[in-house]
Amino acid sequence: MKKSNVKYLARVFALLAVLRLVLPPSAALAASIGTSADITQTNAVYFGAYEQDDPADGKDPIEWRVLENSGGELFLLSEKNLDAKPYHEDDESVTWERSTIRSWLNGYGASENKGDVVNPANDSGIDYSADSFIGAAFSAAEKNAIPAAQAHTYTYNSDTAEQTGSPTSDQIFLMSVREVTSAALGFPAGTDSDGSRVAINTAYAIAISRGAVDFSGNGGWWLRSPGYDVSIAAFVDDHGGAYPDGNIVYSASVGVRPAFKLNLSSVILISAASGGKSPSLISSNLEPASVSDAGGMVKLTLQTSAQTLEVTAAAKQSTQSGGTLSFAYKNATTGANQFVSCVMDQGGAVKYYGKLADSSGTAGGTLAIPLTGVANGTYTLKIFSEQDNGDNHTDFASAPVLMTVTVAGNIGAVSNFGGAI
Repeated sequence: MKKSNVKYLARVFALLAVLRLVLPPSAALAASIGTSADITQTNAVYFGAYEQDDPADGKDPIEWRVLENSGGELFLLSEKNLDAKPYHEDDESVTWERSTIRSWLNGYGASENKGDVVNPANDSGIDYSADSFIGAAFSAAEKNAIPAAQAHTYTYNSDTAEQTGSPTSDQIFLMSVREVTSAALGFPAGTDSDGSRVAINTAYAIAISRGAVDFSGNGGWWLRSPGYDVSIAAFVDDHGGAYPDGNIVYSASVGVRPAFKLNLSSVILISAASGGKSPSLISSNLEPASVSDAGGMVKLTLQTSAQTLEVTAAAKQSTQSGGTLSFAYKNATTGANQFVSCVMDQGGAVKYYGKLADSSGTAGGTLAIPLTGVANGTYTLKIFSEQDNGDNHTDFASAPVLMTVTVAGNIGAVSNFGGAI
């Protein structure tokens, strides 16, 4: 290549770098946004927060592996061992149903783990209602998105589907032998060592464990299935081998890898976990949105009753047309990181996104939605109050106000206005 061409390309790249710095975020970057239908096993989801390293710096966002997206639910497994606890605090026969680890995961009272299957009067149980994983890891809105899931407990003999212990319905549970040997959930069918089952201990899990084994950062993790008898529980070792025969239930050297199923009906949007949404208000146009930009790591925007918004219009305004659509709003949720935002979707796919107003200190005002650059077509416009909590943290939104917008030549016509007239 000639030196003159090299110098020319260098100038072009330098100019592009300058433009990226000076252009507003809405013009420089597309929004990395999609819907829950876009989540597959190739994604990981940040949801909730739990201590994982130094308690002095606060809780850390939890990374969850996607095992399945089916039937309106997302089946999630923590990517790391988040804690280290015995399956059961006492040396006694016990099933998942009466185990202390089930009570701790879900915040149950002492009656749920009192006694054992041989002698129910053997102990008084432990009250975890004020000291639980679910209470520490999730906000109220996040907990509301986690339904109680049937968590049947099977023995190590996966060929017979023999069940030990009564079925339970829990929000948070441990995986079973059958699940960690399921190809449909992303695991190999056998129980031999496999990288797909290897889990890294967090620094916190290592620090609080009582005699925990730290093998190059990897650790074993409990399964809810019983072992060869009810004084032993199945587990996965630090090489990713599934051990149906199990470990003694009171061992404190095994990690805890929680799992749960998330109700997708409460998910308004998904976005790239880092930088998926511009932190700034739109300038002259909405941001084009593409879920393909989100990559493997995503976070969720959940609908919650704690977020509110009313969008209003005069009768004539409810069927307005123009290059910029205008609406009044009131009763928007105020506070830190609060905005009034919108998306335009088409056939269930998000095409455009934008923060329209800063509602951190003001609950009402006027919204202007520019249609410059919006491709011709018919869209569902959704306007909602939004709390944007930054990278890797769940965002929260009000129930969207819906309407239809038909765009032709950057001019939009409103119909089916769903706000207040």
